[in-house]
Amino acid sequence: MSVTGRADDIINTGGLKVAPRVVEEAVPAHIAAVTEAVVVGVPDPQWGRAVSLAVVTSPGGPPVGPVAEGGVAEIREMLRPHLEAAALPRRVHVVAELPMRGPGKPDRTAVARLLGA
Repeated sequence: MSVTGRADDIINTGGLKVAPRVVEEAVPAHIAAVTEAVVVGVPDPQWGRAVSLAVVTSPGGPPVGPVAEGGVAEIREMLRPHLEAAALPRRVHVVAELPMRGPGKPDRTAVARLLGA
């Protein structure tokens, strides 16, 4: 896997490096209900950091809140043909809108707090 994007955004999960931007682009491209996505790494006892995903869905999508384990497994399967195994999200949280810092920049710290809770 090649590293693209900002080095300080890279997620080291299980000794492998994941560029959030690659996952953020794949999610809305391959999951029809998702309109926006932000990926962060959150502490994980098994992997060190877990690839975690906050998404905004189109109207009528799933309710706001953490996605249950079965739903995360379904999302991982939908993304498996398009992403390396290490890049498949382990946590997913549906939000009404993504926290932002300035024009067009997601607040990754706020997303990490949300997903780490």
